[in-house]
Amino acid sequence: ELDEYGSIYLMFDLELDEKFNIIGGEWYRGSFPDFLWKPSEEANAYTRQDYYVLSRPLWNGNSQIDSDIKKLATAAAREGSPLAYIVNSLIQLAQ
Repeated sequence: ELDEYGSIYLMFDLELDEKFNIIGGEWYRGSFPDFLWKPSEEANAYTRQDYYVLSRPLWNGNSQIDSDIKKLATAAAREGSPLAYIVNSLIQLAQ
């Protein structure tokens, strides 16, 4: 059986208290899904280009980013996505 792909634009107003606990919310435009999913904590959103750098250590922030990484990041950006290698490197540096 083939997987089917589609897209839908949904808007949801998430209501939070002063401690950022969810206290409510509502869907906009009268349409809402009858399902909701959340990726697992271990999930990563990779671009096609990320598969070329999965085995490489993340960027340490102390050196220039390699030219091949820059080319992959540019290719991913042309397709509308950031290179996960860069995003994950920045997250690691921010922690």
